[in-house]
Amino acid sequence: MDWGGGIIARNGKGKGKIKRDVSFRTAEIREIGESLASLGLVRIKNGEALNVRRKESLRRALAEAGQPLRWSEVAALSDDPVGVAAGDVKKLVRSGAAALERNVCDELKDKKAEADRLMKVVKSLRDLAEDPGVEYPAEFTYSRTARSAGDGFVMKTETLTLADAEEALRAARKIEKSLPNWSKLRDEVMDELRRKQDTIKSLTGNLSDLVESWRGVLQEVLVTMP
Repeated sequence: MDWGGGIIARNGKGKGKIKRDVSFRTAEIREIGESLASLGLVRIKNGEALNVRRKESLRRALAEAGQPLRWSEVAALSDDPVGVAAGDVKKLVRSGAAALERNVCDELKDKKAEADRLMKVVKSLRDLAEDPGVEYPAEFTYSRTARSAGDGFVMKTETLTLADAEEALRAARKIEKSLPNWSKLRDEVMDELRRKQDTIKSLTGNLSDLVESWRGVLQEVLVTMP
């Protein structure tokens, strides 16, 4: 797949070609691709058209993409501007989905490693309690998966201020006792991430249907391109 410049947009009636010196590799374009892929995931997850707010987000993302991809030239010179722009959108969503997939894989790896990190936290606190050379009060910071105030999960960072060795030992015991419950939360997060992976695969497998569902908004954007 060519992500570089020199994109050629063919006219619908075969009357010529539009040469666009554009790139899909820029940070701006990649960010737009991730935004479009995220909107695609919402559509697949909900199984319905985007609501008013998300439709406006789609319109904004497409308009932002149109500037560097020179859709104003496409709108003016191509016999099939929507078809040309739709091809660009497919590339954007595909690259954005790949980036989202990498992020999910990284999150899964991090969650798998979290259990070992927390065991090390317990050990470090016990070592701290047994070390006669520690000066108190002492601060100790660790992070773990926690349920958010809304319907979801976050990484929660806690900083403990330990007054003495006994308090360090109590903290170690408390964290160790909490490990099974925290493990259940991590399992929920990992299940959620795996479901997201499946949705991403569904997205990339149905790009034509997705872009077709956005065709009306894309046409509106092309009409208003400066």
